[in-house]
Amino acid sequence: GVTLQVFRGEYLSIMGPSGSGKSTLFNMIGGLDQPTRGFVTVHGVKLAELSRPKQSRFRNRCIGYIFQSYNLIPVMTALQNVALPLLLGGKSRAEAQDKAGTTIADQVLLALAGDYVPFAVNIAVGEAPEAIRPFVPLAEKLGEVFGALSGRLPERLDVEFRGRIGEVDDRLATLAVVKGLLDRVVAEAVTYVNAGDMAEERGLDVRTVSSPVTTDYLNTITLRSDDLTLAGTLVGMRAEPRIVMIDDHILDVPPADHMVIVRNADVPGMIGVVGTVLGDAGVNVADMAVGQSEAGSTAVMVLSTDRSVDANVLDDLASREGILSVHGIDLV
Repeated sequence: GVTLQVFRGEYLSIMGPSGSGKSTLFNMIGGLDQPTRGFVTVHGVKLAELSRPKQSRFRNRCIGYIFQSYNLIPVMTALQNVALPLLLGGKSRAEAQDKAGTTIADQVLLALAGDYVPFAVNIAVGEAPEAIRPFVPLAEKLGEVFGALSGRLPERLDVEFRGRIGEVDDRLATLAVVKGLLDRVVAEAVTYVNAGDMAEERGLDVRTVSSPVTTDYLNTITLRSDDLTLAGTLVGMRAEPRIVMIDDHILDVPPADHMVIVRNADVPGMIGVVGTVLGDAGVNVADMAVGQSEAGSTAVMVLSTDRSVDANVLDDLASREGILSVHGIDLV
């Protein structure tokens, strides 16, 4: 037997081998099957005490149910399939089709833009918890920056979630990291639908580490490979994105459309060297952050520029004494 309580606002995943009774349990919660003993109560209503028509109305209005096979009606269009539950729930045909059409159009626009489509049946990440949703764009941007700095697909990528986001389902944010990374290192178009398969085909081993324990920030996302580390967070009431660490150099800078990231020896005059080269090329620096290594031997500069920096300017900068590496990154 099973004794189970799920409270309002709680997210629960039930896992087990094939034949262990998962589908049977969900069928009983949805009122599709009746238990041989005991009872099922949803919103204070004992489903077994309802007639079949009342169970159907209750399920239509109070229970969201997605079947493995989706149970679409083949002779109906996508719009008609989406509108059907609204019609059964008492909406007029015009109202149901209008609402369904708006929902489908919104999803199509997201898909065409390469963004996450919340109700897509071909993205196996489920519905993202409220706590993680604001971090999804940050996760994708971190993946892009990581890919631009690395210039290749690592064999293994560790994605670490710390803080409140380390206590919830992080699959969507992890997928966003993978999408951003692939966007920078493969030639094909990458979407939330194909990112997971593309990573698997290319042998990318993605592992997640989650912990509620934090250090300097309430929440952080950290990406690690064998030769690169990158971390970011959201700050303030507006939840503004920040890059807060590159290769163990602590800094604080918002990701920008155009950036130059410089690794250099931590000696006097390096900021002047970088500023002079960019200034002579007519590049305006809108923002800048510098992070030192714990040993004090190296530093990382992140500069936000008003436009993309030409390759010859980056090469000139890389040739200067004390400059260890230079990367120009354009996120648009």
